Amino acid sequence: MAFSLRRYLGLDAGGRARTGSAAGQLKSVAEFLEHVGATLKGEGIAERVAEAAPWLGAIGEAARESLPAVKFVVKLAESLSKVNDPDQLAYLACTLAFQRSVHAAVAQVGDPAGTGSAPEWRAKPELDVPAEGMRFDDLRWQSFASSRFYTHGVALLDDLADALGYTEAQQRRLRSEVRLRFPAELKRLLYSPQTRERFAAFGTRLQLGDETELAHRALGDHIELQRRLYEEHPVFGEEPFSLADVYVDTQCGKLTWKTIRDRKRKDHGFSEFAEKAGGRHDLLTTVMDLIGDKAFDDAIVIQGPAGAGKSAFTLRLAAELSREGLKPIRVRFRDLKRTMINVMEALREAIRVHDDREDVEPPPMPRDIFLDGAIFDESEDYRGAKICPWVLILDGWDEVSVSAQGFRKHVEHILAQVRDRFVDRYNRPRVRVVLTGRPSTAVTESSFLKDKTRVLTLRNLEPKSLERHLARLAEFMGPAACKGSWAGRFGPVVADYREGWEKARGEASPAERARLEVLGLPLLAHLAVRLMVAWPDDDLKPLLETPTTLYRHLVDLTCHHGGRHGGDDRPDLHIDEDELRPLLREVAVAMTAYGRDAIPYDELEDRLNERYADLLEAVQDRINDEPLAALLVSFFFKGGHKDLGAEFTHKSFREFLFAEAIVEALKDFGRENAACPAEKPEADYWRDFESDDPRYDWSRRLGRLLGPQWITPEVRGHLQALITWEMERADALVAEAPPGRPTAPLALERWAVVRDGLADLWDWWGEGVHLRGQPRMKGKKLEGFDEPLVDEWVRWAMPQAVARGVRPTPYRTTTIDAHVGDGLCTLAALVHARVPESPATQAAEVRRYQSQREGQRVRFRPTGRHEGFFQNYCARINAAGFRPGGLFPSYLCFNYADFGRSMLVRASLFSCSLRFARLTGASIHQASFAYADLSNANLDYSIGASVYAHGCDFSQASLRNARWRHPLLAGSHLTPEQLQVADMFEPIGL
Repeated sequence: MAFSLRRYLGLDAGGRARTGSAAGQLKSVAEFLEHVGATLKGEGIAERVAEAAPWLGAIGEAARESLPAVKFVVKLAESLSKVNDPDQLAYLACTLAFQRSVHAAVAQVGDPAGTGSAPEWRAKPELDVPAEGMRFDDLRWQSFASSRFYTHGVALLDDLADALGYTEAQQRRLRSEVRLRFPAELKRLLYSPQTRERFAAFGTRLQLGDETELAHRALGDHIELQRRLYEEHPVFGEEPFSLADVYVDTQCGKLTWKTIRDRKRKDHGFSEFAEKAGGRHDLLTTVMDLIGDKAFDDAIVIQGPAGAGKSAFTLRLAAELSREGLKPIRVRFRDLKRTMINVMEALREAIRVHDDREDVEPPPMPRDIFLDGAIFDESEDYRGAKICPWVLILDGWDEVSVSAQGFRKHVEHILAQVRDRFVDRYNRPRVRVVLTGRPSTAVTESSFLKDKTRVLTLRNLEPKSLERHLARLAEFMGPAACKGSWAGRFGPVVADYREGWEKARGEASPAERARLEVLGLPLLAHLAVRLMVAWPDDDLKPLLETPTTLYRHLVDLTCHHGGRHGGDDRPDLHIDEDELRPLLREVAVAMTAYGRDAIPYDELEDRLNERYADLLEAVQDRINDEPLAALLVSFFFKGGHKDLGAEFTHKSFREFLFAEAIVEALKDFGRENAACPAEKPEADYWRDFESDDPRYDWSRRLGRLLGPQWITPEVRGHLQALITWEMERADALVAEAPPGRPTAPLALERWAVVRDGLADLWDWWGEGVHLRGQPRMKGKKLEGFDEPLVDEWVRWAMPQAVARGVRPTPYRTTTIDAHVGDGLCTLAALVHARVPESPATQAAEVRRYQSQREGQRVRFRPTGRHEGFFQNYCARINAAGFRPGGLFPSYLCFNYADFGRSMLVRASLFSCSLRFARLTGASIHQASFAYADLSNANLDYSIGASVYAHGCDFSQASLRNARWRHPLLAGSHLTPEQLQVADMFEPIGL
């Protein structure tokens, strides 16, 4: 008969422990397992474990409750009041922790694959734990698996698992899961505020140990935290499910860095993101195989766009490594302090062993958690490879900073030390290093990538994976998500995705890629399901046209509900829609200016107070105990701890809201002005706008938005989609009735005002007005100069709240000037391209940086009336260096732009959209038009030698008398008619 824990603790003397009471539910490990094995069937094991769990029967907790054993001990408090023997309390704590670990392990492994060997299982006498007189002096965090209690418990579990029909592989998995969970469950009992005092004596004894034991204990806490983040913590901090509940395995392309580099040198159109480049492989299997490959001795680099699941994968990988007996150390790049020169010191400061949101006392920390690097000299055999058991996972190199200033240098410095300290170890045990992030030249142009470095590129979800993902999300979101039936609601969406996915397997257009990205990336798929639930129409396709459309509707809906995406109706958490949306935008602007995706509260308040003091005060009035706490309960923000600062749930929220803030700044100018003021006289090229000129304040506002950072490709994509949508609804081309409330539209004739104003600002920037000190006159005498406006922008780009004695690094005025120029050109070109040709949009006067033929649309003319100016502007912007996407003006939209007779010598128009653009008579010697869209463009009489025009779309383009010498035209597919009217001398690639 199994040993009785109740009798050992003196809780059933004289039959006082009633079966229905908490004390009556207590079971020893053997009793607990005997309940599970009472009828040996290979089905419903998880349910039988739940029935046997004492805390579930006594306090009615759900199986997913994270602290049921703690609550059970609280319920036992009165019964345990006379139990003071440390060994008795230790036995109780260890028993409950072990049972809870078995409970979670069986839920992970599932039912046995085989069949049971007998109708009933009983603990063998030799396997039962002789509790009387048993001491726990041998139990230590570092070596708990060799303690007497733990080894007896595992022996009992092994015997039961074998009898139940678990295979050898399943039994190994059970042991691994229990070993992973047992110390964490025990720590919850010992150190939770509700139970800490009860187990103080035992807890204090376990805390004793030398620095080595303390370090391993802290690292064990870190590993356990990663498991909880994956298996227990709710997604976005609010969802009724964890990441493990909805995670679907992702796939990747697999190439070496040498292959990628060499292919790009030979073919500028090569991309590792294309399906044909590196194939499609299971990401987890690929990474685990590389970790266990004894011939592999380099780092593993995982890249993918925002929302592709990189961070989610690192949590999934950490869980798998733990189950395989390895020890993951997962650190976010953003937590590595820039002030720390030594990477080991930076990792020490960045590693997290405790989540502030959990109601558990932080564990004690050792002086040096890595023992001066000694833990990385540990060695273990894994799949035949002699490696260090500690696997270093560095997640999100793109999160170091979004600032161009020092970004590359900082990333290169970190990566160089990572390679030197962890990768190139010569005769020491190999440390497996996994890095993740969005594609960045800061990484690809660093010395970190070697020929043999594996680069794994994340792929969009396969249709079958998407279907599983949507089904899981809908299951947790409840019956409302299906609106009748899952197939009826989501089936057409999956079918449409499958059709597009098959078409785009080879080469996909940017529009096709954007559309697939909406559902092909796990984050966006999650958001899409949220909106599908609320979408009023059965046709969900309009919701999924582009990522921008998805984010726009999400913000519309969420702000309409006061920042809540769930069902929380507490009035103290509600913020008025007209207050929340502008504040969200300004927070995104502040973060972008600050240069990071997490901003300290004092920094945020300093930046918001300047323009949004009243709004900030209104929010603070709602929740008085913590500034901006109202925002942090919204869908958009993480956490709620002031010391952690404000941070969007995902950086893509910040990028979209920042783009929306720019578009709203454009619309405000149009709303406030029925017409754009006349141009300044050309002789006053150096003079700033007068203070009562609306362009005066507007130039300052846009300068603050654009000056601190480059416009990233993601923000540029949102700007293009938002401005296109704004024009379409202004021109009555779209009519939507989505959930929520969109931003107020701007009439088409007012967009023409914005268009003309942007032409003037481009002129203003081109003349460097913001770089000039403006003279102050007193009568006929020069009294002095007002400082250049760019100095104000430099101050704005720097940290606003700094500690005493800290001197922040100032930006170069060259950098700020380049950011503003790139941004203004982007906006001017976009708005000119999108404002349609109509009587309402005719210009009263054509500006210096515009052109118009009689009765036709107003075109943007980037070079103005001086044919060589645009070439100078390009050099000026590129002088700042490190522009995302390459040299200016690569990737910009110049549809309908007028480059007639312009000097474009060596200009980088890589992947630009030049549809219907006018390039008649342009000088394009050695200019790069690679992969540009030149459809319907007019290139008549253009002149160029060695023009790089491979991969261009020349459909319907006019090339009459275009004189090109030795042009590179591979993959451009010019028609015989186009070649017949053009003068092409020795074209290459046709």
